[in-house]
This record gives sequence, structure tokens and C-alpha cells, in this order.
Amino acid sequence: MMVTKQQPVAKKYLMARERLFESIPNLIDIQLKSFEWFLQAGREPGKRARHGLEEVFREVFPIQDYVGNLCLEYNDYSLGLPMCKNCPQIKLRKKCLFDDCSFVEKECEIAFIGETPFRVKHSPDQCRKRDLTYSIPLNIRVQLIMQQTGEVKEQEIFLVNLPCMTDRGTFIINGAERVVVSQLHRSPGVYYSFNRAKKMYSAKIVPYRGAWMEFELDLMKDAVFVRLDRKRKIPITTFLRSLGYSDDEKILELFDHNETIASSLKFDKQSISASEGPEKVAKSVTDALKAIFSKLRQGDLFVEENARGLIKSLFFDAKKYDLGDVGRYKVDKKLRLVDRLSEQVAFKDIINPANKELMVEADKRISKAIAAQIEALQIPSFIKIGEDNRGYRIMFNPKCAEVKLSDVEKGITDVLGRMAFESIADKKTGEIIVEQGDEISEDAFAKIKELKHDVVRVKKDRVLCIEDIVGVIRYLIDLSNGIGRLDDIDHLSNRRIRRCGELL
Repeated sequence: MMVTKQQPVAKKYLMARERLFESIPNLIDIQLKSFEWFLQAGREPGKRARHGLEEVFREVFPIQDYVGNLCLEYNDYSLGLPMCKNCPQIKLRKKCLFDDCSFVEKECEIAFIGETPFRVKHSPDQCRKRDLTYSIPLNIRVQLIMQQTGEVKEQEIFLVNLPCMTDRGTFIINGAERVVVSQLHRSPGVYYSFNRAKKMYSAKIVPYRGAWMEFELDLMKDAVFVRLDRKRKIPITTFLRSLGYSDDEKILELFDHNETIASSLKFDKQSISASEGPEKVAKSVTDALKAIFSKLRQGDLFVEENARGLIKSLFFDAKKYDLGDVGRYKVDKKLRLVDRLSEQVAFKDIINPANKELMVEADKRISKAIAAQIEALQIPSFIKIGEDNRGYRIMFNPKCAEVKLSDVEKGITDVLGRMAFESIADKKTGEIIVEQGDEISEDAFAKIKELKHDVVRVKKDRVLCIEDIVGVIRYLIDLSNGIGRLDDIDHLSNRRIRRCGELL
């Protein structure tokens, strides 16, 4: 009898089809949050951060008359109508009940900005039916200062009925609903590119608001030039002289005596007009200012003070130049040392100066973690470049700005209102004048001048500093030596969304 082997029965597993549902995101949340960011409705007056509507008022005020006798200063702003005239809460000296109010003679409607309620004249439905604008009253508290007598008058005044956003993310203007569409635009920051036809590396500092600064490293001429506000190009050494670096040696020290910068020095004479003579060279701060002023204000009479004020207003004045928070972040991120130093081969041993510990041996690759430590400790680092493996120093970009008091007196830059990077103290007594992170006031600056401090270290803010300019040029030179990376301006990482709050 033949016995057949029974085949194993294939097991079938029935997988239950589970339908996974994603919750639908709130597509208008970006509009609502942006409008709330613009008004900072949830914060008390006087405690608002400097952005949105608060920043607009800070930029406009103070307002002075031509003589300077009267000065109008801004304190804060408030939103919404006052409480109803016959509201029983007034007699009880209590706050408005808003939605819980049962007062029959109520004269207001309630609008919510975020989670904060405000009193308005009409509701959205009333505005649609009666062809009205859905708005919220905006009041500002200002004080008038009479300089001659010292008298100060403070008053809250009604400014405007500000269009208010509905809970649908729309505005109602004369009964019709309108939407502010977010825009996609080029993000402020610094961008590097290479033109193969001209054999030229270029860098552009693009601000959120203000004049552009463009740098060009011409490989054929082996020199660096700069264009200010898209005008004719100027030798970079001429521009650095206008910022106070009058000595050739000081300029070369900024770039570790780089050959390209040394070659750029011979182009200083081209920045002087032909009427000054073919051998005339811009070797002083005044000559450099004159050369730049002639390019920016052709035909105008040169006055040194006016030339300094022009450069300051273009790039170092917070009222006319603004990198924005995004621009400051992108500039600092691009110029950091760790990205350029990682995966490079060390030219010689890199030693920690604090504990004399060997961090990287010569001819070894530098890891990203070690590069971050080198940047934090600000250790001079040399790497190998080129076919001949010659030594090349990558220079770091400092985290703070060093402001010389002599530059403040000349009007090149300013320290008032800026945040101290470190505590400023009297060297003799040890008394702290300004704490770390605090704003430098007029009284504090007067004490700093009395103590004859040469340099004040402040945090980098939303305007350019000389350290940023030097750092951008250093990166440009690094690119010509095969260090660093170019940028694609069309990449989405270099774009940002301008939301409703910014557009307002």
C-alpha cells in the first residue's frame, strides 16, 4: 500500500484593513496666528516685544519739531472700545464680562483675537449686512515733552479703526470679505554664487529692508571689489579704509595676510578720480570716504561728515537697514566655522590651549564634533589645500560685535539701545555698569566714556556690523580655495513666507 505524504496546509493570514485617518489641519490657522503676532493682543500694554505693530511705532517715534523744542514720545497702545457708559460693572469697579454680559443696553460686540476678547462696535454679520468695515479701535498713549521748560504731558489718544480679522481669517471691508494672501519671497541673508563666464565669485548681503551690498572676487585680476547699493564697484580695501582701517597692515591682518587682499591694495588708486592725479592712492580714511561718496552721490560736494553719515544710514542705521531676525540667523549660520572646517585635513597639530590636549593630529581629517569645539574655543586652525598641500588658515566669525568708542564719536556706528554681550564693569572698583544682556542706556554710555573704555562688546542685532562684512569676505576667499559651498537662490531653503502680519 502506497502512503502519500500529506502536504502542509498553507496558513492564510487575513489582515484587517485598518483605515488610518489623519486629522484635517486648520488651514487658516497660519493667518489667525500671524494677525495675533502682529497685534500681540494677549500681552499687556508696555510688555510687548518689538515686532509687528509695536515695532512700527518704535521706528516712527519719537517725533520732534524742526527747532527741537517739542518731542512726542510713544509709550504703548491699547485695543478695543471702552466699557459701555451705563454698564453696571463700572459701578461695581469690576472688569467687563465680555461674552457673559447680560446688560440690556449693551453698546458693543465682542471680538476675539486669539483667546483674548475685545470690545468692538459691530459684529461681522452686521458689517456684511450694512456694508461696514469690521474693525477694532486702536488707541496709543503718548507723552509730549517740552525741552525748554521740562514739562511733560501724557495722554491716550484715538488713532484709527484698525481692520480686524474674523475667525475665518478674512477681513470685511465695506461689507465685502477680503483675504490677505501670504507671499513667497527671497529670504534675507548672504548668498554666494560663481560666474563661469567671468570667472568670478560673488556674495550678496540681502537685507529685509535696505540697500544691498555685493562683493566680487575676480579670479583674473586676483582682487576683491564691492558694490554699495548696486552702484559702481569699489576696491574692497577702499571700503575697509572708510570704516576706519587706514593702515595696510591692519587690513592684511584681518585676512591673515591673504594674497588676494594684498593684490587688492593696488586697486586703491583706481577709486580716486583722474583729476586727483594718476599716482594718487586712497591711503587714508578721508580719501576712501571721498572715493565712495563720489560713486554714491555723483556731482555732490564732498563733506567728510556727510560721507560718514551716508555710509552709516545705508548699512548701520536700524531705521533704514534691517536684516530681520531671519536674515541675522542665516548670516550667522552661513559664516560659522564648523561647516567649512569639518572633513578638512589638518596642516599641523591642533592643540587645546586650556589643557594642552591634542585635538587633531597633522594629516588627519577634522570631524564635525571637533570642528564645533575648535569654533567654540576660537583656536587658530590650519588645513591643507591645493595639489601642493600648502597650509591655509580658516578664520572664524566672532559671535559678538566689537564697537570702538572712537567709531561712535565719528558717527560710523552706535551702541545706544544695543544689548551688552558681556558685563561692562569699572576696571578699578569692579562696579558693574551694564549687566550681560541688558540694554546700553544713555546714562550707562556716559559712564563708559568717563571710564575711557576703548571697546564695547555688544550682541549682533538686525543691522550689519564690521565683523559681518569681514566674515563675508573671508568666506568668499575660502570659496576661491575650494572651501565652503555655493548657494542656489531658487532652492526652497532660501525662500520664506511673508505672512499676513508682516504684509500689514
